Amino acid sequence: MASKKSSYLFAALPLLILLLISLTGSFFTLHDPYQQQLQNALLPPGCEYPCGTDRYGRCIFSRLLAGAPVSILTALLLTAAAALSGTAAGLYAGYYQGSFFDKILQQLTNVILAFPGLLLALAIAGIAGSGMLNAAAALLCSAWAPYARLVRRQTISVRQAPYLEAAKLSGCSDTEILLCYLLPIAVKPALIMAAANMGTMLLTLSGLSFLGLGAQPPSAEWGLMISSNRSLLQTAPWTVFAPGMALFIAVCCCNFSGNAIHDLLEPEQNNLMKESKYV
Repeated sequence: MASKKSSYLFAALPLLILLLISLTGSFFTLHDPYQQQLQNALLPPGCEYPCGTDRYGRCIFSRLLAGAPVSILTALLLTAAAALSGTAAGLYAGYYQGSFFDKILQQLTNVILAFPGLLLALAIAGIAGSGMLNAAAALLCSAWAPYARLVRRQTISVRQAPYLEAAKLSGCSDTEILLCYLLPIAVKPALIMAAANMGTMLLTLSGLSFLGLGAQPPSAEWGLMISSNRSLLQTAPWTVFAPGMALFIAVCCCNFSGNAIHDLLEPEQNNLMKESKYV
């Protein structure tokens, strides 16, 4: 049991580190991340400015720490929101298969999944207008559908199981069956998918900011920092390299945790499905 807990802790460790940085990073900034000091513009990395300064003389290292909540925490919250909303919709539709809600959900997910997620998010963000809130809403509109389809399929596969029929005969309400019997089965595949999608969500969110549809100046969001300094790539490469490396490391940490969590939960999910079929 202790070994199993340590495995989960090891799998989630990079993600916990990212979360800790996003929550506490702003307390460790060396300079004001938004104060412009033109006399210090485009200084190379050194002791005072570990990652150098940008065209306005702002400390890039401090801006990376200040922008961590915008980049990392927003992506994690979006992944959680997409997983929760998709799981709830798929669970209800799967249990009431053939209902009006189920038919509407199937058609809606077919339309959403017919387009690449980034393309759909670009279209929604373009219509709604630029801004971090609009970008997050656009991503959420396209990110919940895969969870809904997965959980619906999972729910349908076990909704006629004998133990659920026994629960109905014993007087359990539909709400109790959904929450106590079906939800534990649906949570793990949704969690596996969420773990695999965290890095993609972070990269897509930064991509929208890079294109001008997400965070707006003077925000320290990492994708926006890369976009704002891309013209300086040859003369002051550290202005692009620093936020690019921060984004690269964060995505790698998300992918490492996602793969580790997937490897830990996948055997349990298979065993759970075998048990549900047995009973």
